[in-house]
Amino acid sequence: MCDGRTVEDRDIVPIDYHMETATRDVTYKSSGARHSADHLWWYYPDMMPDEMLVFVGFDSVRNDNYQPLHAAIEDRTHAKPVPRISIESRYFALFE
Repeated sequence: MCDGRTVEDRDIVPIDYHMETATRDVTYKSSGARHSADHLWWYYPDMMPDEMLVFVGFDSVRNDNYQPLHAAIEDRTHAKPVPRISIESRYFALFE
């Protein structure tokens, strides 16, 4: 997980994902990131199956363009690595 405060607008680049399935082809727009030595990354090697990581991807009150980058990595420090399981959900909280 990258600290969004260390990500500049110039680090973010638009990308298109294209997926082919048995029933259709889908292309959707997303964002990628360029490497920067200024990025501050955090790694959670000991997370348990009953734990989750929650982060804010957008906040309309913030004046900056906060970008919390996140990625998966291959951890070669374990003799028998456990296969990665990831579930992504997006939620919206609206306040007046």
